[in-house]
Amino acid sequence: MKMHSIWLLSKNVVINDSWTGLAKKDKYTVDVEKGTLTLDQSLFTPGEEYKIAVEADGYQMNAFKITYDQLLEEGLTLTVKYPDGKNEYASDKRTFGKIQGYYADAEVDVTGSEGGFLKYLTSVVLDEDDTLYTKGYEGSDAAYYEISADKKSLTIGNIKPGTHTLTLRAKGYVDALTAQIVVAEGVDEPEVTFCSGCKEPGVQGSWLLYVSCQLLHYFRE
Repeated sequence: MKMHSIWLLSKNVVINDSWTGLAKKDKYTVDVEKGTLTLDQSLFTPGEEYKIAVEADGYQMNAFKITYDQLLEEGLTLTVKYPDGKNEYASDKRTFGKIQGYYADAEVDVTGSEGGFLKYLTSVVLDEDDTLYTKGYEGSDAAYYEISADKKSLTIGNIKPGTHTLTLRAKGYVDALTAQIVVAEGVDEPEVTFCSGCKEPGVQGSWLLYVSCQLLHYFRE
């Protein structure tokens, strides 16, 4: 947006008749030589109309309307970051009050993105019928998502064992991004019992531990 350079020396910039102006360093910059004012894109939502007013000492307020168009990123894909070159996540036992089960957390990159797609994220769905929300929105055991600070990746938390389809949609993007997330079945720990005739802990069905306990009895006697 261009205007006379004198205006840019002393002014207030207001969007949609807000009672407070914008912070100069954080939300807009000025190039006095070129006579331009640059507003930060975080102020706008694609497809919406905005009224921008520029006020300067000694000058009449100049106001105009614009519609912000979104620049869509192209060639994006989802990449599931399995640990150590594996093709699945190991699940671990978690307890949420009276609920206990096996879960895993997955890290997913939006490959090729500079943060634009997740900035306008509208929905996160697991297996076509389970809409996910941010952590804490639903019950503590519910699957959830968290977006990274740079908006280039996200974490899907509390995923149950199985093969799942993740679907992401964002405002302005016609096509959704999808990926498969595989979580291995949990393995229950052996049942802890006590060997007959001693107080040493043993494992039911473990012959090696049974023999060890018997030897311990022998030497104690």
